[in-house]
Amino acid sequence: MDPVTAFGLVVNVCQAVEVGIQVAKSCKKLSVGGSDFTVLEEQNKYLSDSTKLLQDDIARVSNEGLQRPCEKDLLQVSQRCSETAESLQHEAQKLNIPSGGRGRKRRIVKVALRSSFGSSTISHLQARLDGYRGNLVTHILISLRRDSVLHDQQIAAVCDRLKVTSELSKDIQASIADIEGRIALEGALIRSHISDETTRLQAELTKALTERKEADLHHCLWTQLAFPEMDVRRENVEPAHKNTFQWIFSTTYELGKWDNFKHWLEKGAKVYWIHGKPGAGKSTLMRFILEDRRTEEALQVGSDGSLLVLSFFFWRPGREELQKNVLGLQRALLCQILKRHPECAPMLAVCLDIGEDIVSVSTTLSNAKVSLALRRVLEILTGEEKINCCIFIDGLDEAEEKFQQSLVSLIQELSGMKRIKICISSRPEAVFYYNFARCPRLAVQNLTGTDILGVIEDWLSRHNFNDEGRILSILETNELMSLMIKKAEGVFLWIKLALASLYRGIVQYESFPQLQARLDALPSELKELFGHLLDRIEAEHVLESVRYIKLLQASDDARCGTVTFDLALVNIHEQGHANRQFADREDVQRRCQQVEKAVLLRTAGLLEIGEPFAKAQFFRLKADAHLFRPFRCLRFVHRTAADFLTSEKHRFTEIMEQDSEWIAARELAEAQILCMRDTGLTTPESGPQYRFGENNEYFTSCPKIALRFLRAAEKQSQESNVEVYNNLISECARMVHTIAGGLASEDPQAWRVALGDQTTAEKLLPFDDSLDDLFTDAPASGVLVHHSFAQVVQGPKA
Repeated sequence: MDPVTAFGLVVNVCQAVEVGIQVAKSCKKLSVGGSDFTVLEEQNKYLSDSTKLLQDDIARVSNEGLQRPCEKDLLQVSQRCSETAESLQHEAQKLNIPSGGRGRKRRIVKVALRSSFGSSTISHLQARLDGYRGNLVTHILISLRRDSVLHDQQIAAVCDRLKVTSELSKDIQASIADIEGRIALEGALIRSHISDETTRLQAELTKALTERKEADLHHCLWTQLAFPEMDVRRENVEPAHKNTFQWIFSTTYELGKWDNFKHWLEKGAKVYWIHGKPGAGKSTLMRFILEDRRTEEALQVGSDGSLLVLSFFFWRPGREELQKNVLGLQRALLCQILKRHPECAPMLAVCLDIGEDIVSVSTTLSNAKVSLALRRVLEILTGEEKINCCIFIDGLDEAEEKFQQSLVSLIQELSGMKRIKICISSRPEAVFYYNFARCPRLAVQNLTGTDILGVIEDWLSRHNFNDEGRILSILETNELMSLMIKKAEGVFLWIKLALASLYRGIVQYESFPQLQARLDALPSELKELFGHLLDRIEAEHVLESVRYIKLLQASDDARCGTVTFDLALVNIHEQGHANRQFADREDVQRRCQQVEKAVLLRTAGLLEIGEPFAKAQFFRLKADAHLFRPFRCLRFVHRTAADFLTSEKHRFTEIMEQDSEWIAARELAEAQILCMRDTGLTTPESGPQYRFGENNEYFTSCPKIALRFLRAAEKQSQESNVEVYNNLISECARMVHTIAGGLASEDPQAWRVALGDQTTAEKLLPFDDSLDDLFTDAPASGVLVHHSFAQVVQGPKA
């Protein structure tokens, strides 16, 4: 039972015992006449109430189901006490005297007698109650003792647990302290890691933004400084023949008087001047020096810093004005510096007034700003960075005459700066001789005798045989070599033209005396040689020769290139086969090879077919092996040949004037239209060879090139070429029609839908500018013929 119930039961037992004892005492007093019946009656009533409460508690406790022995003992004592109290109550009720009425005294006497006879029973009940009280006290004491021991044990156990708990608490506290320490350490590490990562990410972001900003600035500067033709002349200079010019790096060369070039590279300063006659090989020598590893090795001898090598080749026949003026030189040098030292970009931007945050800037740079930028950047590189700089400038005489004095001043100024030396080449013209005659120098024609001999020997070894065996004997070849070396006077161009003339004699099966006479007739002076070569062209081939020259001049005037494929197309157009397509790739190659041979034989060597177009031409062509399109370019053999044919009176001058109705520019425009038309070239094995989308640079450039030639033709003839414009518009319509997937060109809405397709739009993008120019420049009648197509092309842009 729970403690509260036990306590209540004990209290009720004690109360019943105490009341019962009082009742017993009152009954005893009554027997001797010393008690009042009223008191007994009240006590008996109190006993009855106490007994009832005790019985209720006993009944309630009995229903709980007691488990412990002590609890059962307590219940048993309580029951006995209740029974005894009830018996005592019964005895006391016997002594009860009713109040009032007759015979009261007689009843009192009877009660008195009854109490005297029942006193022994009451005493016995009183004794039993006293015994129960003693038992209860004993039981309580025993229970208290037992509980005390139990409590002591529990307290001891609790103390043990508290001790364990205390130790555990200490361990927990220690663990908590350790965990807190670890958390603090981990937190510090995490914060440190987060801080480091944040710093790293910020640094990377800053670096990325800086690099992007630098890249944008670099691109902006490059766009403003670079021009497409700045490397064209150097790339098109004929490479040195094998084993030639090796003497330039020698220290013991004895022929001719010259200042040792290798010594100047290693220890010299300021300017070294390479000069020579026209065609002597100055530009070829400069290219050889630039591309030979021994140049940089010599420049680094005794050097205490890194090396910067810059170069520029002037070219007066070039299509771009910057190829022949000082501004082009300075811009090209700045581009090379920017490429090798991109860290100079911010300083260059300041000098050129190009803000770092400006996306779009002016496309014109003044000579003063560019000159200042070049000087400033060279001062920093050679001063603060301690970089040794060597600049190679070829063809000073190729610069326009009005710029030559300022060019000399720039060279003198730059060469006067610390750690800068400049190697220049030019003809020995007065302005250059006056300023550079006292510098270390060499005359090329005085040093190339052995080189020329090697070239002649190599040529004869390859051409002195036919199907029947050797053409010339060793003695005969030696005599021809001696004659050519004597007449060449160190001029490679003379040898090149003489060998071309000799080749024409060999293929015509001329005898040795005839070949010797042919060479004897060649003048030593180039101008006289050019005239002589033209005079030897057969009368039936003169017109063809004139037209090749006019085609080259027209392409130069229009600032476009002419390739062998264009010449083949011109031949087709002249033959009246405007709708003819090439049979296959081999047919293309065969016709282009025929053109090359015709140029060689019909122009006396003054024109030649050179290497494929350089990457920086007006339009970017690729000699794509898959398309198998030969893009070898037509060009003058040398600047002196171009000057002679355009400025001097010669055999062809009158014929060119008489052939004025044949407009070369118009013929080249027609060739571009034929090229656009030739889109169905196929072979059984590989299918279509000329395609749009990929590798279509040549085709997509055709409208633009044709427009340039048409403008040049109109300027020359003062007539509108309406028919050619119509043909060009028709061909553009057909090409766009093919790209757009077979749509009808007369349906403007369908065109707009097709042009809205991304894939189609990307394919048509190369035509965008060309078509705009076409519909702007075409004569009114030409626009009206294809008015709907013009609306279509211009519609989507609007």
